[in-house]
Amino acid sequence: MKIGIYGGSFNPPHKFHKEIIKYLLDNRYLDKVIIVPTGDSYKKRDLAPFINRFEMLTIVFDGIAEISAIGNEGYDYTYQVMDYYKEKYPDSELYFIMGEDNYSELSTWKKYEYLISNYKFMVVDRNNLNLKDEDYITRVTGLKASSMSSSVIRDEIKNGNSVIEYLDKDIIKYIATYNLYNFKNYKNEEEFLKDYDSSIYPRFAIATDILVFGVSSNDVDDYRKLDNKKMSVLLIKRNDYPFKDRWCLPGGFVYSNENLEDSPRRVLKNETGLDKIYLEQLYTFGAVDRDPRMRVISSAYMALVDKDKITEIKNDGSWFDITSVDYTKDKIKMKLSNGKDNIDFTIKRRLREYTTDRYEFEVEEDKYLSFDNPLVITAGLERLKNKLLYTDIVFNMMPELFTLGELQKVYEVILGKKLLDPAFRRMIKDKVEETEEYKTGEGHRPSKLFKYKYKK
Repeated sequence: MKIGIYGGSFNPPHKFHKEIIKYLLDNRYLDKVIIVPTGDSYKKRDLAPFINRFEMLTIVFDGIAEISAIGNEGYDYTYQVMDYYKEKYPDSELYFIMGEDNYSELSTWKKYEYLISNYKFMVVDRNNLNLKDEDYITRVTGLKASSMSSSVIRDEIKNGNSVIEYLDKDIIKYIATYNLYNFKNYKNEEEFLKDYDSSIYPRFAIATDILVFGVSSNDVDDYRKLDNKKMSVLLIKRNDYPFKDRWCLPGGFVYSNENLEDSPRRVLKNETGLDKIYLEQLYTFGAVDRDPRMRVISSAYMALVDKDKITEIKNDGSWFDITSVDYTKDKIKMKLSNGKDNIDFTIKRRLREYTTDRYEFEVEEDKYLSFDNPLVITAGLERLKNKLLYTDIVFNMMPELFTLGELQKVYEVILGKKLLDPAFRRMIKDKVEETEEYKTGEGHRPSKLFKYKYKK
């Protein structure tokens, strides 16, 4: 099989490009043509982005030739491209297609001697230059000479002249849509915005997921011991597809007429009745397949509450205690329970950036939660642990008055480890202030109550 490799910037692809390829195929010079546009690394005046030139080529050569992206993948020189296809098609006869004007500069190309020793060139007789024939050349004759060139076309576009003689109508429309080559020379931003067509870009939705953490007390039989503290996550049972009957974080789509930060507050109030609580942006989750309905990007938020203050949760909501979190080198396994339903999932993690200790996470196993909620919960727990050590974020989960023992228990349940009393006292001494009140009625000596010391 004879395969022609047609390389160039194609900036833009014009009618003579198409005419050349059709002529070579129709007259049996070649059996197949592969077009290889240069990548973005190629330095040339007014070079349109690779993606635009690639898409224009797919329009022009639809059903005629194959369009290759390797020119934007590190194959910068002709010898590299030819070697690539020689390996891919070892039993085929390869030709590099070029115009007679470009052939006159072949001796200046990278690895020129290697090219002419290993490959053949199909030279289109374009301007009747009558160049000397060589063994490695197949001269293409019969095409009507043309002075059409991409640089001339670009200049015509800039000058506001018609280019219908040079370009297919669909290419002219494409250039106008993306305003390539300064197709529309706008005088001001108002004129630009008036003509702007947002429909040329893909549509997707923005959603918000809210991870609500709370810490509450579980009663203990021995009055001499402090209540056990439990770290909990608020989940809602889905009553519709997708993920019907699974648990999920409170969430919903962002309205087009609301600010991003207003959305999680609205969702929380509507779905759970929670209002006026601490809320911070956690992370943006944008995996292509995270939602089976369509492309949905979620801006996740973390909310912190004193769970003991909440007496009722709306809409099939339930608090799930985090009963265990097990870390291994490359996995995180977490278990949750509300006393009736049990949830467990496994997160796979991989070190992504050694200098910053940054990890990449993905859900390995999950049968109970919706979307990528396990990732949100894991990310939120890690964020809370880290911020606990350098901020006062924990006090959003505390009542107004508390004992130091209760505060220490909250620290311990979040960090997942026991803290030494003296070390803990030093850690929080500048964050709390003593009151004149005591906690009584629990069968042991009254405990002094403290409150958060607000920074002035």
